[in-house]
Amino acid sequence: LVFVNLQYDESRDEIAEAERLFGIRIHSFDEVDLLNDLDGAAALTAACDLVVSAPTSVSAMAGVLGVPCYRITVPEDWIDLGAARVPFFPSVTLFKRRLEEGWERVIDEVAQKLRELSAANAVTRPS
Repeated sequence: LVFVNLQYDESRDEIAEAERLFGIRIHSFDEVDLLNDLDGAAALTAACDLVVSAPTSVSAMAGVLGVPCYRITVPEDWIDLGAARVPFFPSVTLFKRRLEEGWERVIDEVAQKLRELSAANAVTRPS
């Protein structure tokens, strides 16, 4: 798996901590201004196989471009209009926490989906 930073605000400390905690490399492209260069942000997003995002413009960009996206969100998120999916962004899958719970179950669900995708990719990738 290759991880790409699509976060448009200052997140260097969080990225460094995630890299340390999980033993991964998260690629940032400093030449793309993810806040002000929509063409660049769209090109970088379109190059991804999957986007995992909070309910921000990152998930909306993925949805507009048809890039598969896991949107980790809250029950009050308006984007699904009361449906199980986002009607105008069919490539976005919602992972909602329940009102009475923390984030653990939702994060575990997303992690399991990523493990499944990674395993399927390992099976289909030529050696």
